Amino acid sequence: MKAIFPKAFYQILQGHPKRYLGQNFLVDNNVIRKISETAELSDKDLVLEIGPGFGILTKCLAENAAEVIAIEKDNLLFNYLKDNLLAFENLKLLNADFLEVDLVNIFGNNKIKVVSNLPYSVASQIIFKLLESGLNIESMILMVQKEMGERICSMPNNKSYGAFTVLVQSYMNTRIKFKVSPNSFWPKPNVDSVIIELNPRETDLLNTDERIMFNKIVKSAFHFRRKKMINNLKNIADINKLKSAYLELGFEENIRAEMLNLKDFVNFTKALVNKNY
Repeated sequence: MKAIFPKAFYQILQGHPKRYLGQNFLVDNNVIRKISETAELSDKDLVLEIGPGFGILTKCLAENAAEVIAIEKDNLLFNYLKDNLLAFENLKLLNADFLEVDLVNIFGNNKIKVVSNLPYSVASQIIFKLLESGLNIESMILMVQKEMGERICSMPNNKSYGAFTVLVQSYMNTRIKFKVSPNSFWPKPNVDSVIIELNPRETDLLNTDERIMFNKIVKSAFHFRRKKMINNLKNIADINKLKSAYLELGFEENIRAEMLNLKDFVNFTKALVNKNY
């Protein structure tokens, strides 16, 4: 099938985008141009795109990067992409579920940029997989739901600040680049979207053992937001050890997780792991 606007494509097939795959297709060329500019692509870049859909962004990426690897789960769209993007010899299409793909086997230690309009239904899972993949990621330019973008880029003492925030920021410096209207998609989503930029921290904040404990602490600390953090942490450490760590770091015993910043969580983790509380 020749290149066609998404709405016409589904009308011809008498079908509909798959809601369970979060299929809201970006069709605004101005937004696509801004995404490409934000990614600062060059003819030396290897780009990963997740969920290319109808390939409108994919085409722009392939025109500006050395190589693009695009992973599409939907068989129908994968076949459409194969038919319509044949001209791009620097484009490799994979028909697979991104969450099940062995990324290291595909990319090895090559430096990559991730540029994607993420399927909103699994965006958090995709982000965590990327963060924990061990890939040599130079940057990530991602379209996500506005609410998720605000969570990722939030600061302490904010209602959007939570475990997800702290975990992502422990790997990446985060910022919201610009807002995207529902009118830029077909079909229109019921939410606003944002482009976020994630850049790896220059040095790892935690070693392997500390990372395991850090993840447990952060997830437990926010489990009941209105409870004192120390009560949320009783399931992962002895109360006396927790109190000793609190005392060393100068934490008030009644603090809640949302009051601590990333550095506080890192220092708390190191106190528990490295000083054998």
